Amino acid sequence: MELLFEVYGVPAPQGSKKSIGNNRFVEASKKLPAWRKRVREAAEEAVALHEWVTLTGAVEASVVFFLPRPKSVTASKRKLPVVAPDCDKLLRSTFDSCTDAGVWGDDALVCKVSAYKLYDDTREPGAIVTVKPLMLV
Repeated sequence: MELLFEVYGVPAPQGSKKSIGNNRFVEASKKLPAWRKRVREAAEEAVALHEWVTLTGAVEASVVFFLPRPKSVTASKRKLPVVAPDCDKLLRSTFDSCTDAGVWGDDALVCKVSAYKLYDDTREPGAIVTVKPLMLV
């Protein structure tokens, strides 16, 4: 049993905050709401299509993020996105949306994860997400 789905849009990090005064903070990324919505919608569609049962035990997740290459960065200059956004903050936004979509009961269930940030000039920005129950041998 495995759930695989693709998300299109610019991946956005969750967790960096900026102060707006009076000891109040908001998410730093303005792209976060759109990314979370796209992940939730793609996950909900996959859950419905595959008649997925919300996971309640240990989970293994893999995410490949495809980031847009900045115009100032050529493929020969930098092959991988070794700059912000951080992989862990991209996972946070993506995993919270998976929780909202019913992929798993809570992202605390994720016990094994692999994540990659890549530039791929042949496709749209986004992510490929794979989720399955974690089976210990």
